[in-house]
Amino acid sequence: MQKGKTGRTILVVVALLTTFILLKPARAQDTSNPDPCPKPYIKLIKPKLAQPGQEIIIRGHRFGQDAESGDVMFPPGLSAARIIYWRNNRIRVEVPPGAQTGEVVVKTKCATSRGSFLKVRNETSKDESGGKKKQGWE
Repeated sequence: MQKGKTGRTILVVVALLTTFILLKPARAQDTSNPDPCPKPYIKLIKPKLAQPGQEIIIRGHRFGQDAESGDVMFPPGLSAARIIYWRNNRIRVEVPPGAQTGEVVVKTKCATSRGSFLKVRNETSKDESGGKKKQGWE
């Protein structure tokens, strides 16, 4: 009788191991499905210094195929003044009036990129005494 129980135990262990080995790749495939809405990524902004009304180019990935895909946001939360060109890996926009130095992001319908730094040069800015001066840096 001992031989029969040992044989069944071995058979059960082999069956469990086989099931585990066969199911493991299927589980890995289930969890590796690509994200249906991938996060956009900004690789670079050219030029790195701009002023309101000036065009800039944003290069990266996963922006979407056209201007209906999203928006470009400038600090302090302003949308691009004008979208000139929009493709999945390249966007050309006009810096909006009131934009400030800081992180620019690309927003798509379901995700927002990490920020990429842009220095904004304003036509007028306040000097240390509170008076206005021309051609200041934000």
